[in-house]
Amino acid sequence: MVQALIIGVLIIGLSAAATLSALVWRHQRDSLVVQTRDTPLAVTIGVFEASGQAATPTVATAAAWKFDGDLALEHVGKLVSFGPRVSGSIEEGSAADYIELTLINFGYNVSRQAFRAPNGQIANNILAVKPGTAPRSATITPPWLGIGAHYDTVSGTTGANDNASGVSVVLETARIMRQASFPYDLRFMLFSSEENENPARDSYAGSLAYVGDLTEAGKDAAIGYINIDMVGWPEAGYAIGNLRRGDRFLVELGAELAAERGVEFVKDRGYSVRLSDHQSFEKAGLPTVSFGAATYPFHHQPEDSLDKVGAAHLQTLGSLISVMLDRLAGA
Repeated sequence: MVQALIIGVLIIGLSAAATLSALVWRHQRDSLVVQTRDTPLAVTIGVFEASGQAATPTVATAAAWKFDGDLALEHVGKLVSFGPRVSGSIEEGSAADYIELTLINFGYNVSRQAFRAPNGQIANNILAVKPGTAPRSATITPPWLGIGAHYDTVSGTTGANDNASGVSVVLETARIMRQASFPYDLRFMLFSSEENENPARDSYAGSLAYVGDLTEAGKDAAIGYINIDMVGWPEAGYAIGNLRRGDRFLVELGAELAAERGVEFVKDRGYSVRLSDHQSFEKAGLPTVSFGAATYPFHHQPEDSLDKVGAAHLQTLGSLISVMLDRLAGA
């Protein structure tokens, strides 16, 4: 009887702690509203400068300086080598295997989420989680932040910028964040079937399958989702935005950090901030931000090849996102 009473008290205490943690996070998230500009900054693309106003560096901030654009570019080269990665194709399957093995080698437990793509083929999302320090139990979903990119392509292109570049940033972020500590779970998501095999074009099959499997508790625990799609073109700045359908604190934070660091960007402009996997999350009521290309003339063209992606451009965006994760952790 005494043992059962002690266990009951511990469970109640753990549930209360997790609930309080979620409430505190929501209050802090709501206070993360910043003022940013809507016009491009006239600065050199690829510059990443430390802000003099930054808070005391944490493990995550230190990791930001370890983001290696050259290693990220190697991932782009490997994905491009498989050829066009159409949903459910052998080539896309090879890319999925590569992504999975890479994350496993980084020390993550990796899972696959199979679903039927709009073209009738079976495709897979590749998923990994870095557990945070928040209380958890069998009945409690800890707070989580998603960071993801799609790895499929349309036919006829190897998709270096669209979207091996985004995948490379997710993979390199996963590498450098292995030893970092966060108060939230960090979920890495590599989606299939983002491209136009989906005839509706207003939802994306891979991310839609992921969001569709979230419980209400899982949605309530979400801090938000960071989407990365076409971020390697050195001749363009970055577009930062979402569909403007809900909470925009991640958009404002991303734009603030870009402005602090002299990173050229436009806010809420270009197809890249409207047409990508983040919309599946936003339509489900989760805060989102998408980082993409402000312009890209080779979208869905055979010319979207490895020479269109620059290591320095990948490093700029990857480092910015690393600091973004840190800012959220310190909120």
